Amino acid sequence: MNNNVRVRKAGVILIILSLLNLIGCSAIDKDTATQITTALQEKYVEEFKCDSIGNRFGTATNDTVTGYCYPSNEPEVLFTAVMDKDGNLVEDTYIPSYVTDILEKAIIEEFQSQEIVAHVNAVLSTNDEITDVRLNDLTLNNFLTEQSISGFTAHIIIDESSNVEKLGTSIHEVYSKLSEKYLQLVLGSYVRVLSNSDFSKCANEMDQNPTVSKTFFKDYDVKGEVIVGILDGKPTKEINEIQNELKSSD
Repeated sequence: MNNNVRVRKAGVILIILSLLNLIGCSAIDKDTATQITTALQEKYVEEFKCDSIGNRFGTATNDTVTGYCYPSNEPEVLFTAVMDKDGNLVEDTYIPSYVTDILEKAIIEEFQSQEIVAHVNAVLSTNDEITDVRLNDLTLNNFLTEQSISGFTAHIIIDESSNVEKLGTSIHEVYSKLSEKYLQLVLGSYVRVLSNSDFSKCANEMDQNPTVSKTFFKDYDVKGEVIVGILDGKPTKEINEIQNELKSSD
């Protein structure tokens, strides 16, 4: 057998071994995803899906695996679930993600009332364990009253083709309405105006990530930006402050 034949055969063997390895990983991931969704179902008495696995067993000193999951009937409530080697659910972020989804929809609804198209990615901030949550009657106000939390942070994008003529006034009105509806809400947020061509793409990518950061938006055409929130039952900035900050970031 000449050297060229040996090289070709060695290459074929390597390809086969690689394919078998990938098939094995896929099977392991599927079994792991099933274990995670089963554990979540037992805990919350509802069905979940787990589409991807990260931080697998055996990487460095890692003895857990992380699944990226969502309720079967609410794919927008994306959260993480961590399982150990014994199949025990160590932790999950379902309740924070569930509550955050309520807030995101409330923010979008208030912007819609101002004829503004918006999209939101929010995160709950807390150092304490969330306990005794009853999903059947869970509301944002109940959660804010019963749980010890620091508040929420959010990244909000606005389509520039919306009604942005009096954007400072509209943003202030949105935050005023939210503070009236949710008396104990503490919220800090970045509001960015995106070009119409970038808005949909950015919104879709935000939906694929449980959380996003400031650097997430660096590749998008941001037309204006303002940092504003809710504290002590009112917006943290007045209309003119919001408008001036938006103009200065143009």
